[in-house]
Amino acid sequence: MKKIILLLTISLISTSIWAQIDLGGDLQKKLKGKTKFQEIKQISLDHFNELSRTVNSSDRKKNKYVSKNLKHLNRKFWIDEFYVNSDGTPGNRGQIDYEAILKSKSQDKTLKSAQQSPWVLEGPVNMTTSDITIGDGIGRFDHIAFHPTNSNIMWAGSPVGGLFKTTNGGTNWTALTSYLPSIGVAGIAVHPSNPNIIYVLSGDSNSSSGWFGRDFRAGNQGIFKTYDGGSTWESIGLDNKRMRDILIHPTQANIILVATDDGIFRSTNSGDTWIGSTTDLTTDIEFKPGNPDIVYAVSSNRFYKSTDGGITFNHKIISNLTDFAGGRIVIGTTPHNSNRVYLFSGPGLDLDNDGDDDAFRGFFSSTNSGESFTRITQTPGLFTSTQGIDVPNDQSDYDIAIAVNPLNENEIFVGGLVVWRTTNGGISWNQVSSYWDNFLLTNYMHPDIHDLQYNPLTNQLFCANDGGIYRRDISTFDWIPVYNGLSAATFFRFEIEDDNGKLWGGAQDNGIMIQSSGSSFFNYNGGDGYDVMTDHFYDVDNGNSNDVFYSMNKTICKDRIGNNCTIGVPENDTIGEFFAELAMSPVDEEEIYAGYNHGLYFSDNAGGDWEKVASGPAGWCITSCRNRDKLIYFAGGGSSIRLSRWDGSLGIPGFETNLTANLMAAGYNANLKISDIDVSRTDFTKVYISVGGTDNNSKLFSSVNSGNSWQNLSFNLPNVPIFCVKTDETNGIYAGTSIGVYYLPFGSSNWQPFYNGLPNVAVTEI
Repeated sequence: MKKIILLLTISLISTSIWAQIDLGGDLQKKLKGKTKFQEIKQISLDHFNELSRTVNSSDRKKNKYVSKNLKHLNRKFWIDEFYVNSDGTPGNRGQIDYEAILKSKSQDKTLKSAQQSPWVLEGPVNMTTSDITIGDGIGRFDHIAFHPTNSNIMWAGSPVGGLFKTTNGGTNWTALTSYLPSIGVAGIAVHPSNPNIIYVLSGDSNSSSGWFGRDFRAGNQGIFKTYDGGSTWESIGLDNKRMRDILIHPTQANIILVATDDGIFRSTNSGDTWIGSTTDLTTDIEFKPGNPDIVYAVSSNRFYKSTDGGITFNHKIISNLTDFAGGRIVIGTTPHNSNRVYLFSGPGLDLDNDGDDDAFRGFFSSTNSGESFTRITQTPGLFTSTQGIDVPNDQSDYDIAIAVNPLNENEIFVGGLVVWRTTNGGISWNQVSSYWDNFLLTNYMHPDIHDLQYNPLTNQLFCANDGGIYRRDISTFDWIPVYNGLSAATFFRFEIEDDNGKLWGGAQDNGIMIQSSGSSFFNYNGGDGYDVMTDHFYDVDNGNSNDVFYSMNKTICKDRIGNNCTIGVPENDTIGEFFAELAMSPVDEEEIYAGYNHGLYFSDNAGGDWEKVASGPAGWCITSCRNRDKLIYFAGGGSSIRLSRWDGSLGIPGFETNLTANLMAAGYNANLKISDIDVSRTDFTKVYISVGGTDNNSKLFSSVNSGNSWQNLSFNLPNVPIFCVKTDETNGIYAGTSIGVYYLPFGSSNWQPFYNGLPNVAVTEI
């Protein structure tokens, strides 16, 4: 019987390389005129690594600034590296996938499929606790919307998971957009009298639009509209615009306003056509409560006001906001006092590289419908993660939110890394959610706050963040997770069993996640989880499955025993590379490998000591041969891309063979990322390589002589990145692409669709 293929998928991990990254003036100069992805990546990482080496260890603020940017750069480059064009320039991820889906799904109808049963969601769709839990989270959500008359019906939008609906106040959720060509949600608007009509902005509203950011546009494919509550959808325009917010006129529902990076667009015919009202980047728009003829909008340092329903806008440069550029502002209003307008402002770019990008620019108030503003306060740092610690962690272009109590104009909640509350109109503030779940702080909620919304029918406050959806309890003021059924965890890698025989993997923002039972998971460790590995008896001849290994950010860990779990490569302490690739010997679980772009490392005592056995790039993928000890294939890239074979059985450090030229002879495009390597279960000479990027002739290759020569198996694969490859016992080949799974039977030259029941997401491991 053929084994069931276990699969985890991710939607695009980020929608902009620069979403949370401060380019800084010096880095801008270094990047000016650069167009090749590898060059852009190397210059950017070198810049911040050099800062890391020179900053004083006692300068906590500067160190935080550097480490934050390094983390976000590594995270963004990881996904965008798959979308490099054939000439080596960075590609538009959303456009590449969108066009391929429309083309492939039509063509694939004529192809025979080998798939006999549909894919089934394995999870996580719920989170449980554990005695080693570090926080919790189901995945990133950015937007919340409510039913106009039924308080139990809500919608939640994720830039990596699509649109979800609950009919019981968040106890359970169901997906509505799994099979749309673009599943990122950048905004939600529900028709005020017919809630079966819903508008969804595609893409990611929380990403940078500053210098250079536009060259890396997010997956924005316009606005989608449904007339039947989400069963079917149609595209209604504004393609390839980064969209931030959407409003429907409360009494004339044919009038719709959309805030974009290219200004405000207005429709008077329910989205059939659009006319631009402004051209300035707009980050937020709001109607004046009770008077939709008055519309407020903000850019980086301007406040806009319309008195004709959004046809025309007048703007004013707000006092105290003119000394910075590129910041982000959100607007707060309340029906309790319709003349009150609040502005919560993040900083601009750190153009002089002094680490001061994270200064809180201020909380502003207007009592005359935005005709004038007063800065109420600039303290405490509302973008910090912990009250009383003056080390701001601003990333307001990624997470910033505000909500004003509909019944009390003086009670306001704002969000950055955590949530803060004022009861006196912004004069003083208290932190009301904690960043760390260490069982000492109350009111823990997953950090990175993207949306705060009151349900107008119940006056309950809801929050969308990197962990999911939460509700603030009216009586206890605790944050209650209400994300059962949401599914937006962004996994990099997974293993089919941990020590206890449970599925587990590494996820962005939600660390190492382990299956507890059914589709429920728990967080094993926090941060950005990446690769995971276990000493299974079926992977290792003498394996006993009592050790687990995983990589997170810069660290490699074995199990998780207090603070003694780190087994990282010492050299990486100074280089600081993220996301180590892991592999294990097929005969001895003590023999493990770690790959970085600065080399391949080997340990014969489970990470107690490491030896560098090959220099140069090994940071994309490592595969050990299951039927020959110490034979490793690895690939990576920096200034150059390389595929190599290392044979440790010939001695340590062993003998490395560069296979890149052999692969290029078969059609491999050396500008593109080698994404995965698979070796036959029965014959170590049979090797398979998958490739990212957009080159029709450079997708997937096989070798029957250990990489000395290659056959090009790209055939009819869609021109999208191939994330992973896996062979079965019949020598059939599975390819995980950015739009689903394809299968190539042995001896065939036609790839077959294998995505029945699988949403349109990137498949990163099979």
